[in-house]
Amino acid sequence: MYKDQGRKDGKKNYFIRGLFSDEKVGFNTRLVGTLFIALSGILLYLDRVLAFAGIDSDVNYGFTTFYNFIWVLTQSVAPILLIIGSYFQPYKSAFLIAIYCYAVQIIWIFNPQYYDDLLFTLYSSFGLVIIILAIIVLINKIIQMFNQRKSENQEFIDDTKEVLEILKAKVLNTNTKAN
Repeated sequence: MYKDQGRKDGKKNYFIRGLFSDEKVGFNTRLVGTLFIALSGILLYLDRVLAFAGIDSDVNYGFTTFYNFIWVLTQSVAPILLIIGSYFQPYKSAFLIAIYCYAVQIIWIFNPQYYDDLLFTLYSSFGLVIIILAIIVLINKIIQMFNQRKSENQEFIDDTKEVLEILKAKVLNTNTKAN
């Protein structure tokens, strides 16, 4: 394929191919991914924004209120946005937004009586984010240890094979001289 042919088709497909490869992507692509990740966390509070803005509807699809419907809907859509955003190789710091928003949700689910105590919820969520980040760091360290051990084992195997080849050559060389 000539370069010109690749360029004609490449502009359209570069973006899509980049999503599924390990190649580095450009700033704009990473920015789109970052926005998807941030939106996945912020979207969880759409019901509160709509309630604050006074937007209501009779369409609730069987839920007790329109806001409950919106909350359940956004709880379902947010992880999908998170997954899609991760394919755009977003900046890792964007995940903090989503983790924090989910942490607030978790704290509120287990302590709904503190719904009005914003300070308690924010501090508890921050603590939960710290715990989650510590778990992520621990998992990364364990993976690095396993990879290092695997690398050392492979190096040992390669060295052993090399020594065996040298010994095999010496034995064959000795046998041919003896005959």
